[in-house]
Amino acid sequence: ERIRIVNQTSPSEVVCDLFAGVGPFSILIAKKKGALVYSVDINPHAVKYLKTNISLNKVERYVIPLLGDASQLSKGPLKGRCNRVIMNLPAGAHLFLDAASDVLKREGGVVHLHLFSESPKPENWPSLYKSFRELGWAHVELMNWRRVRETGPRKFHLALDIIVKSRRNS
Repeated sequence: ERIRIVNQTSPSEVVCDLFAGVGPFSILIAKKKGALVYSVDINPHAVKYLKTNISLNKVERYVIPLLGDASQLSKGPLKGRCNRVIMNLPAGAHLFLDAASDVLKREGGVVHLHLFSESPKPENWPSLYKSFRELGWAHVELMNWRRVRETGPRKFHLALDIIVKSRRNS
């Protein structure tokens, strides 16, 4: 999954990894693409090890670790800065669509949304589409989706690649 997202990222992009943890997505994007990555996590222990990983992988120029709540940081220092958002928190990323929307540039970008589903297909796409439209995006498109894994009986980890364009309001 990490390689798949890295392959979609260009060096000129600014990426926000909203639930970065110790930085597996952030570090790989920085190493392979040289893109600027803002790595956000609310867990101070995760951010401590993220900083260690940044140093060990020599990507200090590319990865900026941020300790804090994604909802608050998205309305402050990260607002409108990014072309791409990674939301690898399957149990709750869908609750932070407003944060993802806030960090994206006004012209839009790509949101990589991970979620758990009772179906092996993204049957909740209509409600996600509606949410992005309500957040002010004129164009919302499900570019791609894949089943990452089955985590239990009737519980699937899905990854959705969503393109949003032309934000109507701030």
